[in-house]
Amino acid sequence: MTCPDIYLGPSRPQAPPTPFWTNPAIAPPSDSLTQGSAVTIQVTARNHGTDDAPSTQAELYWSDPTTGFMAVAANLIGSYNFPSILGATTIPAMDGEVAVNFPWTPPAAAVTTNGGHVCLLARLHNLTPPSGATCTEQIYSADPPTDPLSAIHNIHVYAPPGPPPPPPGGGGGGGGGNRRMFFAFSATNTLRDREDTKLLVRVLDPAKDRAHLEALIATSALGRTSSRCCVKFGVPKAVLVAEGRERVVVAPEHLAAARRDARVCVPRIGRLGPLNAERAKLLVAPGTGFMEPRGAHDLKLIPGELRQIIIQVEPCDRDNVIYAVEVDHRSNDGHPIGGLVVVFVPPQNFF
Repeated sequence: MTCPDIYLGPSRPQAPPTPFWTNPAIAPPSDSLTQGSAVTIQVTARNHGTDDAPSTQAELYWSDPTTGFMAVAANLIGSYNFPSILGATTIPAMDGEVAVNFPWTPPAAAVTTNGGHVCLLARLHNLTPPSGATCTEQIYSADPPTDPLSAIHNIHVYAPPGPPPPPPGGGGGGGGGNRRMFFAFSATNTLRDREDTKLLVRVLDPAKDRAHLEALIATSALGRTSSRCCVKFGVPKAVLVAEGRERVVVAPEHLAAARRDARVCVPRIGRLGPLNAERAKLLVAPGTGFMEPRGAHDLKLIPGELRQIIIQVEPCDRDNVIYAVEVDHRSNDGHPIGGLVVVFVPPQNFF
């Protein structure tokens, strides 16, 4: 017999999952939702140990595109307490599994600030210690993408009545040639005792990162979309990064209060998600500009600070090519914070 070993993901031997990819433990009905339209999102928890897990709480949140997730009560979709999670069996070998459905009606706040780019965050933790144990399995909240007790899943929420047209030169727009695309996210320091952080921004090259790209296609709607449109991953002419003019600092005591009470408002970056060229130019911090991400970009963030970061992609001359840009955020001493992958899809040339 082994102690309980709860987790979110496809299989415990592979946990924590590959960073930044969509985790199948969170299963919305579609990766494209509509503001104001109610949906049900299923979250599946598993137990790799052969002992039953004691009372366990599952939580589901939504978040703006960011490298670090601040799970606050105002963004809580729902919580549920499992009385127990059955242990794994050896014959046949099978992990214990239990699922819960969370109803959610995507609010306007999920659309207006970030253009609808939303990440779902599920978390697990024991409410009581396992039998014979003195400690409980708890969330490592500093790095949800690589914590087996946390799971992320990227979706898009459209404003009603349907998908808006892509903004010129940004987000889902671009095209071959010189039409540039822009995307803004927040670099967020969720660590309590470190200020010196770094961002590593790089293109996922199909010649070198095939396994990463295959994982990305396998766990998102991107695979279905790319097969219908006959597009392939490629390497753009250039990828540039700039710091935006917007930053927010959330005091630890304010964040702690926001985690308990949905009436406590946590400030958000004002503009994230896809940008057009004109808006991107206005949002770049004064006295700075776009630079090639040569190695790691040093970014000093006090604990609880969010800073706007803008990625610019200049497409190559080939048609029917999409680009995946990976962002890895960690402290200078290597402590992981989080990250994300942004896929840039130029409009297709049908002639």
